[in-house]
Amino acid sequence: MTRDSQRVADATQPTGIQPVVAMLCTLGMEPFLSNAIQGILRAGIDGGEILVGCPNNALGSVKSVTNLYSDRIQIVSTRQLSENEEELQGYSGFGSPSFNDISWKKIFFIRKLIEIHPHVIYADLDIGWIRNPLHYLSEVAMAYPMAFQTEGLARFPPALCCGFASFARSERTVAFLDALIEFNAGQIDGEKLLDDQAACQRLIENDPTWLRDIYCLPEALFPNGLGYRNLQEASERPCTMEGELLPFLFHANWTIGYENKRKLLVSTGTWLLDDIAPKSS
Repeated sequence: MTRDSQRVADATQPTGIQPVVAMLCTLGMEPFLSNAIQGILRAGIDGGEILVGCPNNALGSVKSVTNLYSDRIQIVSTRQLSENEEELQGYSGFGSPSFNDISWKKIFFIRKLIEIHPHVIYADLDIGWIRNPLHYLSEVAMAYPMAFQTEGLARFPPALCCGFASFARSERTVAFLDALIEFNAGQIDGEKLLDDQAACQRLIENDPTWLRDIYCLPEALFPNGLGYRNLQEASERPCTMEGELLPFLFHANWTIGYENKRKLLVSTGTWLLDDIAPKSS
């Protein structure tokens, strides 16, 4: 089965409660938002299942992007997302104050959404979508209220990636998000502040029982940036293979910089801005 035919098959899979796919876009990151939306729609996910959060200063430009693809994409701009918006323009490098600010806005955003939507899939903008993972993640959510992409590091507890995660509404999901928010509230200004992912790691290290409610997504299906070679066409196979890897998406992390992330997506065939993307209903 080719990847294109697999994509069509995925889009027709029966599901229970349909998740929403949530992203967060700050001013200056609209090209990555456009690329992500193209990939999501191409994978067979309906525009009505996409939700984009943004600060108020990006509201107009985000609407301009979403209007190119579907008038069913929801846009959310809140006072909390708009705090310090003048400092959140353009690409925010890993470890910078603006990066940390955005990372925690993401957690607040997910926490609000889980009150409205029974199942929230959060995805960073530097993710290229290949196949529709929603039916798979819905099945995972029947056993585990939370699921995270992982970073492929030889460590335990596993290094979870908060850039792609699934949250089904449950007491444990709400408790975990609230614990993260409480951790952030306890950080002292002037000290080196941890971002959401480092805080998540700290939380689980202090209480590994959280892992009973967290599913680590297979890295062959949800590869991080270090797995980019698995998406590049091999010139020659060493022998006849009976199958191939069919990842759902590719996350262009493990590199820093706007252009580096774009190049990584290009190298894996998941940068789609030159594709024609007609508006859908």
